[in-house]
Amino acid sequence: MFSGIPVPYALCSNLSVDYVAALARFPEISPAFRVLSCFVGCMKPDRRIYELVLEAAGVPAARILFVGDTPAADLEGPIRAGMRAVHIDAFLNSFAERDRRDDFGDAFRAARGTVSRDLDIES
Repeated sequence: MFSGIPVPYALCSNLSVDYVAALARFPEISPAFRVLSCFVGCMKPDRRIYELVLEAAGVPAARILFVGDTPAADLEGPIRAGMRAVHIDAFLNSFAERDRRDDFGDAFRAARGTVSRDLDIES
């Protein structure tokens, strides 16, 4: 878990199988579980991928905060599935506002830029 984050987190991504190995380059990113489209056969914003997240998390949807950068996939989809959702920029800003500047922001930005520049394409 990233230092400074007192709760478990997971990874749900439309990641191509070609980029899965790149995740291993960031040992500081160690989610409780991963739901990767290349392995589960569906992509965000398909409702099935959010159902897999709920199943893996084992908690009610309302207890999950989905963080991402794409409105349809990371905000609207999770909200339709009953989760709360926030844009990644607002999430990172909340760390800065509370003066919780730790390695999370740097690690996340590094992973996001290294895994694929396409991760920032809006749907």
